[in-house]
Amino acid sequence: MADCQSCGMPMDATTNSQHDVKYCIYCQDQETKRLKSFEEVKEGSIQALMRFQSLSHEEAEIQAQGLKDLPRWQREQEETLLKDGANAFRTDTKPPEDFGKPDPVSE
Repeated sequence: MADCQSCGMPMDATTNSQHDVKYCIYCQDQETKRLKSFEEVKEGSIQALMRFQSLSHEEAEIQAQGLKDLPRWQREQEETLLKDGANAFRTDTKPPEDFGKPDPVSE
């Protein structure tokens, strides 16, 4: 039995997404194939923890912090870092006006 790479829930034949075996039916809409956002998955996880494990909202929020370590969110974080890093090397933007000038000396 595999775990959903988005929310961590153990999956079986009834909870596997029919569109992507990495995700459960709660994280991927079965009609549109849309994956829920991090905030949507986090809120759903908090609600499930409160309902099925009788955790308080605060306890469930603490547990839900582990979502960021799941494969989907790790991949998205890496992709964002790569994209942001690539933007740091863009040549179609002008440098700041004071780029390359010595720092002003305070007297």
